[in-house]
Amino acid sequence: MYYPKQTQWFYTIWDTLFTLVRIAVSSSFKRTMPYHKQHPSCLIAVNGPSLVDAMAKNADKLGDCDIVVVNHFATTDEYTRLKPNMYVMCDPVFWNLGCRPNTEANVRRTFDCLAKKTNWPCTIYMPRQASKSVFVREQISRNPQLHLAFYNKTKCDGHQWLLDICMSRQLAMPRAENVLVAALALAVYSRCNRIYIAGANNDWTAHTWVDEQNRVRRDDFHFYKEGDAAKAVYFPGNMEDVVMSAYHTFHSYNQIASYVSRSKDEIRIINLCQTSFIDAFDKSERID
Repeated sequence: MYYPKQTQWFYTIWDTLFTLVRIAVSSSFKRTMPYHKQHPSCLIAVNGPSLVDAMAKNADKLGDCDIVVVNHFATTDEYTRLKPNMYVMCDPVFWNLGCRPNTEANVRRTFDCLAKKTNWPCTIYMPRQASKSVFVREQISRNPQLHLAFYNKTKCDGHQWLLDICMSRQLAMPRAENVLVAALALAVYSRCNRIYIAGANNDWTAHTWVDEQNRVRRDDFHFYKEGDAAKAVYFPGNMEDVVMSAYHTFHSYNQIASYVSRSKDEIRIINLCQTSFIDAFDKSERID
């Protein structure tokens, strides 16, 4: 958020104090289980339409990376082809079915696909708030190949030095406005040397408009959801909410990039989508 310079210090101090309170109330001091690394590199496959192209161009290199997937990826054919051993969820809809009733069918279908399709070891990473969910534990218990791990989703605002401490101790992370922020933080925690991102178009602002009834609309494209089903969905908020959400998302990417640049670990984050709106990380079409 932008404030006049003479008042910025005041807001930064308050943000720092509130972060400390959130950590005391919401965070666990137990470290998160790291990604099960079989390779020095990992690839985070998110669900943007560019994922198909990135996978095709790097088909010969996918075996050199540990695969991380997110959200409803289990419902796609790519899930059984890639056989990811890490799966990250972040949105409360996955453990609090009552928060958005219109998404419950998709959540149940995702867990059903996880239970029926997964015949390899796979760890599901969820925020610690999900640890009390009977629904989540019942769904994961359906398949002995599935395992649960919990992470601190606690939002870290304020001074950069506080974020550095929180990230290094896994107490908090930049605001996880979307699941990619959480997946990146977990990859950094796991000390993956190369973190590749595929399918992260993040070009929502180019596909958002306001109709004649002042309803915010968006073409919500995913690699598995094209055509009319993805067109002109209603955004649950107004244009201010859209812009604010985009701000927080891109700010979080910049915070992660800044943390990595100062880290003692030799970590590099590379975005495989050349047209992605994310400008915090290097871009390349190919996995090294």
